[in-house]
Amino acid sequence: MNRILTQLSKALSLSISINLLVSLLSLRSNSISIKKITRAASSVPTFTSCTVPNSFALTFDDGPGSLCNELDEALNQLNIQATFFLNGKNFGCIYDHAECLKRRYLRGDLLGNHGWDHNHMNQLNAQEMHLQLSKVEDAMIKILGVKPLYFRPPYGEYNDLLLQVLGERGYKGLILWTNDSGDSMAVPPSPQEINELYKTFKVQSNILNHETKDFTIKQVVPSIVPALKSKGYHFIPRAA
Repeated sequence: MNRILTQLSKALSLSISINLLVSLLSLRSNSISIKKITRAASSVPTFTSCTVPNSFALTFDDGPGSLCNELDEALNQLNIQATFFLNGKNFGCIYDHAECLKRRYLRGDLLGNHGWDHNHMNQLNAQEMHLQLSKVEDAMIKILGVKPLYFRPPYGEYNDLLLQVLGERGYKGLILWTNDSGDSMAVPPSPQEINELYKTFKVQSNILNHETKDFTIKQVVPSIVPALKSKGYHFIPRAA
């Protein structure tokens, strides 16, 4: 009887040891997976200034809208490329400006995502963030056959959750800016004041503009671009 009890005790101890080992290995495996996911999610970099020497990046938010044709004509005349962060439905519906997007894509402009509704992204949950991104992605895939790989958050607002969501969706980066032209202010500077402001920007600046502002397109861009080009600077079609 004692021998049987001893054997049962040993068997029970062995079973407990095996189960404990399996549990520890499982926990270790889960820990490794979590770390990998965290690293992948955190790997989406944020960009501010240009990295190309002797350059500027003109970036335009909030389009496409009713002024997209005029802006494209101005950029064509100046023979430069730009970066556009597009909404799905803000000052216009992205599907109504398909030809504008095609023209920009063929010119070599960088077309990025700015969210469908221009929401405060840092106030959304993950599901809402995915929806804001995916609707613009779907539109660009239908119109151009390509998916955007860069995102600029409306108002420059973002958090760790947004970086994680961008990582999950395969984005290469979140792009901010070094200088704001001020053209979207409730009482914006005059075009002359903005032109003077541009002259204070350092080389490799990533400049925030809005393609929905008439004076930016008709007065600022045609004035400041030739002035900077005359100094030997060039404009790159991306802000990273």
